[in-house]
Amino acid sequence: MESSLYTFVHMPDKTCAALVDIDVKENLMKWSMKGNLLAQYYSFNQPFQIHKKEEFVQSFFSDLSVCSTLVYNQSVVGKRASRVSLEPIPCTILSMEFFDRLLDPEKGVVRKDKSIVQCAEEEVDGFYIEDNLRNVILNEGSEYYKLFSESERKQFLWRIFTHLCLGGEWCQFEFSVQPYLTTAKHLYKDLVSVER
Repeated sequence: MESSLYTFVHMPDKTCAALVDIDVKENLMKWSMKGNLLAQYYSFNQPFQIHKKEEFVQSFFSDLSVCSTLVYNQSVVGKRASRVSLEPIPCTILSMEFFDRLLDPEKGVVRKDKSIVQCAEEEVDGFYIEDNLRNVILNEGSEYYKLFSESERKQFLWRIFTHLCLGGEWCQFEFSVQPYLTTAKHLYKDLVSVER
């Protein structure tokens, strides 16, 4: 294997503030996600250059420091990746106004008090949909799904939000959209920083 341009150092003492926030922790517990969300931090020795993103990712997953500390599915990976693919995830949303259309009572997803509008139960891709918020997220055949375009659904903030809304195996769903929005905002703010 050829020598990598990048060297990575695990930063075990750095924590994601949102994941230690008491309200976030309570929500994650309620949504059956506590212990299933983990943020790990690494520093690296060279400036990141977007045109070398493939090399950067390959270097990351081949670095011995990363392999010996990176946790996946509650276990240390322990070996170098034999193959890596890259999917850019846009992080261009800078405001929670992105969700304003979801909060508009005229759209039929959330009421004025931010309670989620319930609907007849339907199964889509193994998920039971009992409200219009999950119709927006999962049900391509629903009129509510069209509130967000396919390109908007690729945004990191959208992915965090939907991950929280769908939760884990024993998820206790919210009747209000606000806890999902607040928790998504905390996580996004801690995980993404604006480069000036």
